Amino acid sequence: NNEFIDNISHNQGGAMKVSHAANIIRGNTIEGNSADEAGGGIELDNDSSRVENNLISGNTAYRGGGIHSWFNEEDVWIVDNVITGNTAQWCGGGIQADYDYHTVTLQRNEITHNEAPYGGGLCTYDYVDLVLENTLIAFNHGSSTGGGTYLSGGVTQIVNSVLFSNTAAERAGMATYWGTVNVVNSIFMAHKKGTAWTSEGTTSDVRYSVFYNNNLDLTSGTISTENGNLLVNPLFTDANGGDWTLLSESPGIDGGDPKILDNDGSRSDIGLHGGPAAD
Repeated sequence: NNEFIDNISHNQGGAMKVSHAANIIRGNTIEGNSADEAGGGIELDNDSSRVENNLISGNTAYRGGGIHSWFNEEDVWIVDNVITGNTAQWCGGGIQADYDYHTVTLQRNEITHNEAPYGGGLCTYDYVDLVLENTLIAFNHGSSTGGGTYLSGGVTQIVNSVLFSNTAAERAGMATYWGTVNVVNSIFMAHKKGTAWTSEGTTSDVRYSVFYNNNLDLTSGTISTENGNLLVNPLFTDANGGDWTLLSESPGIDGGDPKILDNDGSRSDIGLHGGPAAD
């Protein structure tokens, strides 16, 4: 329950830098901080920390405006945070991870209204293995490419997550380069300029997911509905008002991968509130 507000670093970690340890950073307000290099809010350096239930807002850095992680010594967990209104001058307005040798897991976060040239919401660089689970990436902007996410190499698992109304000069939703991206039970919606998912040199598998109301779903080809994918309105209760639950008549209710179960034992829902990691 600490507040880190309006601090400045001329190197890394505007609010804090943690190194070579397994820290728990929980329940803090980290707002309006800046770093000349990386981690405007939090810098995780050669670290294996858990960042949980924080408000990370209005921070700036060259890379990783809200959070920056690199060279992690064990898995890093970023869970239940609100990461909003952060800015990076290069990559990862909300979060950037690069040169991480162990998995970075983002679970139940809200990553919204962040900005960067590459990866307004989220950027991974140099073959980071990423798990994106029950996480919202919405209303972010990339002044160059990848308004929602910019993912470069590595293996990315996207499960029960939502990319909604991100914008960019090009490749508005998710831009992926090389590596492998597997998507299940997720929603790509309302990317009105550019493409919901741009893939170059990426091996991908998309199952039981919804693509709707995008200017273009993919850069090439179409979304196959043979894998349980849907091209219909998922019927959020009030997405613009911040209510990402699904209406009772939504095709996403019990529409997820039948091998994945919700916490009540039923077939998983598509979207943020489905699957075993849902709140």
